[in-house]
Amino acid sequence: MKRILFFGLSALMFNAGYAQPGANRYFDNWHISETIRIHWDGSGTPSVDPASSPSINGLVVSVSDPISGQLEFIAANYLHDSLSQPMPLGSGLFGPFVGALPHPGDLSQYFIFPMKSDSLFVAVVDMDLNNGLGDLIGTPTLLSGGMSEQVTAFSSPDGGRHTLVTRKFGTADLYLWSVDAVNGFITNPTIVTIGSSTSGTPGSVRAFKVSPSNDRIAFIEDDSYTLWVQESDAATLQFEQAVRIGFTDQLWDLEFSAENDKLYVTDLNSGGGQLFQLDVSTLDSALMTNLRDTVDAWSDTLPPGVELHLQLGPDAKIYGIFGSGSDTALLVIQNPAADGVACGVTVAGLSLNGGAIWNPLFPWQFWPRSNTVGIHDEPFTFRPLATLSPNPITDHGLLTCPSGILVRSLRWYDLTGRTVRVEKAILSGQGYLVSTQGLPSGSYVLVPTTDQGDMTPVRVVVDAR
Repeated sequence: MKRILFFGLSALMFNAGYAQPGANRYFDNWHISETIRIHWDGSGTPSVDPASSPSINGLVVSVSDPISGQLEFIAANYLHDSLSQPMPLGSGLFGPFVGALPHPGDLSQYFIFPMKSDSLFVAVVDMDLNNGLGDLIGTPTLLSGGMSEQVTAFSSPDGGRHTLVTRKFGTADLYLWSVDAVNGFITNPTIVTIGSSTSGTPGSVRAFKVSPSNDRIAFIEDDSYTLWVQESDAATLQFEQAVRIGFTDQLWDLEFSAENDKLYVTDLNSGGGQLFQLDVSTLDSALMTNLRDTVDAWSDTLPPGVELHLQLGPDAKIYGIFGSGSDTALLVIQNPAADGVACGVTVAGLSLNGGAIWNPLFPWQFWPRSNTVGIHDEPFTFRPLATLSPNPITDHGLLTCPSGILVRSLRWYDLTGRTVRVEKAILSGQGYLVSTQGLPSGSYVLVPTTDQGDMTPVRVVVDAR
C-alpha cells in the first residue's frame, strides 16, 4: 500500500506506537558536529553528507518542512536558512538554541528557544519571510531565569498543542510552555512539582526525554547514579509520581524505543561504558531494576569514561555517538523493541562517509503530532519529488519533475486541509504550468498526481500582488 497524505483537523492524529517516528517530518535532518548532516526521507534509509554547510559547533536545532522533509533552517548561535546563508535578522543573537516547536495551526511559523547563561528565551521564525527562506520576527523574549538547558517536548493527543518541558534550578519544579493552534505561544508556564515522599527530590538534569507516544518522561540527574521515570498525561499536562532507579556508575544519556516499552540508558563505567535496556511498560522500581539488561559494553575498544549519546531516528532505530572525539560511524540499535541483546547493537552501524564527529551532540528532536497536516505511515514507498520555480510565486510558475514522470492533475490545499482547487496538469516546456490566479496570498500545499499515485507534496507561498 502506498504512503497516504491526510489533511484536515479531525482524522490527522498519529497513532501511538512503532510507526510514530516515521510520521515525523519536522526533524528529518540532523546536523551533527561541525559539518555532518544526516537526512531521512520520512522513514527511509538515512543518507550522510560528511561535509555539509554551514559549519556549526555546539547545540543545534535543525528543522525540516513537515510535508517534504526538506531542510528549512538551522539554529545554533545564529540562524541559517536552507541555503546555508545567515537569515537577515538571525546573526549576532545569543545562543545556544536548545529547542524548537512548530506552530500547530500555521506551517509557516516555528518557535525557537535560545539560552543566555541560565535564562530561557523564545523567538519566532516565519518561513514566509525572506523570499520563502525564513527570518526572525522581532527579538527574543525572556521567559524565565534559572532554567536548565536540558529541555524536551511533547504534543497533546489531538495535535493542537505542543509543550516545551524544562527544569527550574534548585527546585523540584517542571516548567511547561505551550503553543497551541488557536492562541500561538502562551507565555505563562504551567508549573508541575515532581518527586515523592519515598523517592526524594531530583537534582539538576543531565539528560531529558519524552517517549514518542507522549505518556512517559525520563531524566538523569547531573553527575549522579539516578534515573527518574514517570507517567505523563499530554492532554491535561499532569504527571504521576516519579519512579527512581539507582545504578552503580554515573549515568550519561537515555532514549525511549519507538513503541514506548523500552528505555535505553548509558553510563560512564570506569572500565569503558555500558548500554542498559529497561522495560518501562510497568513503572515499578524493583521490577525495572531486576529486569534491566546490559546489551552492550565497549571497554575493549574505547578508553574509560567515554560517554555515549543516544537519539531515536525517524526510522525507529536508535543512534549513538561516542564522545571519543574522532567517531567515523554511529552506533545503531537495530531493533530497539526486541528484548535484551536481540535488540542488535552495531557499534559501527552507520558510516559517516569519511567524516568524523568532534563535537558529540545530537541536534534537538521530538516527535510532534500535527493537526494541520500529517502523514499516516503505511509501509513506506518512495514518492517522486517535484520542484516549483519560482517559489514564492506571484502569478505563474513551472513545476518540474524527474524524467519519465507524467503528471495528470494538480490538487491545491490551504493550511486547514480544505481543497482549494483541482486542475488538469498542463505541459509547458520541460515541466507543467502552475497558475495562482484567483488565490489569495498565503501558504498552500500542492499535490501533483500521476497514474501511479500522488507525488511528494510541495509547499507553495503565493504572493498575490
